[in-house]
Formats: sequence, C-alpha cells, structure tokens
Amino acid sequence: MAIPNLICLLAMSGVIAKEVERYQKVIEKEKN
Repeated sequence: MAIPNLICLLAMSGVIAKEVERYQKVIEKEKN
C-alpha cells in the first residue's frame, strides 16, 4: 500500500499544500 499512497501524495501535493495553508489560517483565527 505504501507505493500507491506515495504516488497519490505526489499527485495531490499541490492541493494538500493549499489545504494546509487554509487550515493554518483557521487555527490562527481560533487562537486569537
């Protein structure tokens, strides 16, 4: 299972990066 998961991560890395950024902004808002 590891190799397909890695391929999916590489394919989705751009989407994941955007989601992580958005998620971090939400966390920062909740902290304040």
